[in-house]
Amino acid sequence: MVTLDAIAGAPPTGTQILETAAELGMHGELIKTFDEWRQWAASVLESHLAYPPLLFFRSSHDNEAWVNSFGAVMDAAVLVMSTVADDSEGPARLMYTVGNHLVEDLAWYFQYHRLDDPIVERSEFDQAKERLKIAGYRCRGTEEAWREFARLRSKYASPLNQLARQLAIIPAQWIGDRSYLPHRERELPLRKRRTARKER
Repeated sequence: MVTLDAIAGAPPTGTQILETAAELGMHGELIKTFDEWRQWAASVLESHLAYPPLLFFRSSHDNEAWVNSFGAVMDAAVLVMSTVADDSEGPARLMYTVGNHLVEDLAWYFQYHRLDDPIVERSEFDQAKERLKIAGYRCRGTEEAWREFARLRSKYASPLNQLARQLAIIPAQWIGDRSYLPHRERELPLRKRRTARKER
């Protein structure tokens, strides 16, 4: 999780992962992130579900939680699959497949009811898409992208949000209590945040 901070921020967000990868020319790091978290999800399927108390272990670092980190990478994968034209789509799809398996098993264990809802408002998606365009991504048509994004995210959003609330984790952009004020700065693109800090 600590290494994810460098590309995703803390708390992490899927939009920030893609922004940082584009703005810093770290496309290889994006693919590596999807691959590493796919392996992590597969490992958790074996370890945490075999010994569920592990699910309640918390990070020793502020603004970090494994649910948020995992959710951010899943969101980044879904944004690649639905919204941007990028050759990291293959690794993103593999991440999404294994990640969904993990969420389904967690939902079964905790007896969560999955809602057919992306838990993200259309306006929030539009803002994320605009940020990705500014970062340099070629984006698909808005209506098509939104429909696919909502369909894909609905597979895991509700159970993941229920888990985040149950574990009382620090909220992130699209996971948990998103009214948390410190996240507002993270709605700004990376270069604008840097400018804002210099002006303080």
